[in-house]
Amino acid sequence: MSTFVRIACLFCLAAGCTLASVDDVLVSDSFHRADAGTCSLGVADGFAGGNGTHRKQPIFGQASGPIGANIVNGALQNNSKDFGGMQLTSDMNPCSNTASGEFIPSDISIRVDVLVPATDAGVVDAGPYSRSRSATAGDGIAGGTSKGYWVQLTSSGEVRVMQLNPFLQLANSGIPPVFDTTIFHPGKSRCP
Repeated sequence: MSTFVRIACLFCLAAGCTLASVDDVLVSDSFHRADAGTCSLGVADGFAGGNGTHRKQPIFGQASGPIGANIVNGALQNNSKDFGGMQLTSDMNPCSNTASGEFIPSDISIRVDVLVPATDAGVVDAGPYSRSRSATAGDGIAGGTSKGYWVQLTSSGEVRVMQLNPFLQLANSGIPPVFDTTIFHPGKSRCP
């Protein structure tokens, strides 16, 4: 079973930004549209505000091409049992080898709804990352010249803050006594 992330994605400028404020929203996407493949995730729908044309570019690669994510049943779904996902791009062809991620200010707040299902394979994790470099299609976000942070919700209910370079855990919440792996959980992250 794959990880689903419903990115009610509110990327806000830090100055005066609250996660409830739509005045500062840079981009938002509900993913409430037809199922779509890795290279055709479409333009952000702006359901909670924002402006500009923002497409999704797949990150993390393999020999056959970028792993990325698909839209399945109105949510973003990882295409792998390992790393996968997307970043924002303004490029018309997000999977071209010349496309790169958009510049997003370092000081942002991010809101996502995440479903991390229980699996027989172990703990599943998902969540937003920020303050990393603009990668090309299929590129990873950890190590190399990357930097930044990845906030993960795990299928055990633990929240982790990961540093991207070197890739290591900086903090965690601990595992709660009860966690529902069948529902979307709202997540908020702020990088001042």
